[in-house]
Amino acid sequence: MGKLRNALIIVVFLACLGGNKALSADISGLSNFKAQNNMEAGTFSDVKSGSWYYSGVKTAYDYSVMGGIGGGKFSPGSNLSKAQALTIAARVHAVYKNKSIKEAPNSAWYIKYYDYAQENLLLPPDIKSPSGLDTENATRAEIAYMFGGILESSDSAAINDAQIPDIGLIGADFTDAAKKMYAAGIIGGKDGGRFDGNGLATRAETAAIVGRIIDPLTRLAFDSKYNPGSSGQESNIQDYQKVTEDKDNVFFAYWDDNKSCYCISRYDKKTKRNTVIYSGEDGAYRSPYAYLGKMTLYNGELYFTEEKYETDTLKSTLRKINPLTKSVTEIYSGDSIQGYAIY
Repeated sequence: MGKLRNALIIVVFLACLGGNKALSADISGLSNFKAQNNMEAGTFSDVKSGSWYYSGVKTAYDYSVMGGIGGGKFSPGSNLSKAQALTIAARVHAVYKNKSIKEAPNSAWYIKYYDYAQENLLLPPDIKSPSGLDTENATRAEIAYMFGGILESSDSAAINDAQIPDIGLIGADFTDAAKKMYAAGIIGGKDGGRFDGNGLATRAETAAIVGRIIDPLTRLAFDSKYNPGSSGQESNIQDYQKVTEDKDNVFFAYWDDNKSCYCISRYDKKTKRNTVIYSGEDGAYRSPYAYLGKMTLYNGELYFTEEKYETDTLKSTLRKINPLTKSVTEIYSGDSIQGYAIY
């Protein structure tokens, strides 16, 4: 009995999947996005690696949501017309919802996107008709409204509790959308966290929004309960279900500065220093095709699952890390893990 009492027992619960049809009903609409391009360092001469909007532009371009303006330029600082903004929002919504955008023969190029936005409740309340939308610039409040109605609640969890100091400066019709986008980490503030809802949206800002919608791991998480323990990395944390702690440490998962590698870090509460204890395979765990499932601490070791789609079939790997030695042990790899218990 003594040996049995001291044994570590891990029970893994597997999802019962009856073929791809059964699986597809449970897959997020984010899995509908398929990369069609590959933005490289020289694709756009005015989008520099390391810029705050680089990953957003790359995602928007790779998934064929936004392109350049010609001449090898993206023009990140340029404003968007309302027609262009509606076009981008409609494209994202159509892929996410697996819908088609109907043609509008003998009409201006953007009319079909206007019609789609109107039909799918993406049209801001201040836009009453399609007239002139290709010459009027979109505000940040309008952008928040257009994109705020795309994601289901399961794909837009609140991961940011930062306040919006100038929320009262925009119309009441836009307030809920702005709060939702802030809370989901999809829209970030300017200096001092200002929303600047009446300011004009730029192509860089819009690309960043698109990138954060498609790839939740790039969303701007901030939680006042944990922020001191994740200083310098909190903007890359996916959500705070991926944060766990014991008496001495806080453990959290995030993308590295180049958004190329998925990492788990240990923050020492006493020394106030972060140490990377695990680095995923370069680019291998980028949502929506793969993600960190769950992290659990047990007897000083960190257990975590990694989920990855392989030809529309979800696969899981369960690993554990010794935070001090950084040694990693693979416990299970195979069918999707519904849950696990350690006792």
